[in-house]
Amino acid sequence: MQDLMAGPLTEKERRIRRIKNSPPIFIIGSQRSGTTFLYRLIQKYLKIGFGRDNGNFVRLMKLLPYYGDLNNAENLEKLLKGILAVPEFKKRFRGLEININEFMENLEARTYAEVLRRFYAEWADLKDASRWGGKTPDYSMHAPEVHQLFPDAKFLHIIRDGRDVALSLANLDWGAKNPVLAAKHWKERVQSAIAFGRNLKMNSYMEMRYENLVQNPEIEFERLIHFIEHEGDRGQIVERFKREIGDKVKRNNFDKWKTGMPRPQIRAFERMAGDLLKELEYEIIFPEVVCKRIHVWYYAWHHVENLILKLLRGEGFKGLYQRIYRFSHDCRLKIGSYRRNEQYQVEKYADTKD
Repeated sequence: MQDLMAGPLTEKERRIRRIKNSPPIFIIGSQRSGTTFLYRLIQKYLKIGFGRDNGNFVRLMKLLPYYGDLNNAENLEKLLKGILAVPEFKKRFRGLEININEFMENLEARTYAEVLRRFYAEWADLKDASRWGGKTPDYSMHAPEVHQLFPDAKFLHIIRDGRDVALSLANLDWGAKNPVLAAKHWKERVQSAIAFGRNLKMNSYMEMRYENLVQNPEIEFERLIHFIEHEGDRGQIVERFKREIGDKVKRNNFDKWKTGMPRPQIRAFERMAGDLLKELEYEIIFPEVVCKRIHVWYYAWHHVENLILKLLRGEGFKGLYQRIYRFSHDCRLKIGSYRRNEQYQVEKYADTKD
């Protein structure tokens, strides 16, 4: 009915709706496990436009009660303004221009899931993609919420040896600077994604080892393309991939921890996450420490050490602006909702008195 009243859809609008209504692909796994490498391969060969919202969409999902009923245009507009004001989005969705009024008019339903689908679809269309997806590694910890929003989603979980992950994390501004915290970071995300995904249907969840991907990219890509259920000529795309991939992949880019990680750090990592390494059939160097009890003081000391190292490297305040923005935005929203409810109760009481 809405389309009939608004007139025929433009070609761009039909294209965006096709993208929006396609099953999304979410790449999950611990940071530094190859999520970026994987999404770039998929984006190039399968034309899937990936967005990286840095966890903001799950955060806003939890705040929906404070926005109110989205069938109310004022509430919906407030939500959209909140999304567009997220500081990271200026960089992560660079070039995406959204007119709020047009966006609202073109929604096929006034739900949060529809808003996100539309947002991602417009981004994918800007990138000349035919489907949409998300690449936020921390969604490994929030996959059930993402699945609740998008029941048709496909989850691609890439797993890498946690000791190689620890080496890579140590070089990042925000990354853990010692093996114990790196092990905790890796273990939490991998275990959470596995616990979620292995309870889904086979056509909704797929695990891939980073080590297999770099050693045998052709085999893994063919497996991936069938999991995604790409609608194009799969055989032709696979052949193109095999022709072009060549030496673009560093096929020996694994097991760096064996030469780059001191043995005391390997031991500390395996003490914290050796049980998961063993479960995933990775090599264990110190089996005697696996599952060994970790005292609170041991864990606390590594937190202190990590903080000191970050401060010495000038990294202690990285991302502080984004954290302050999120906290202040969420507080303002909750206070505003409380005041509206309070005013409603006052007006309701006044009506009953009359």
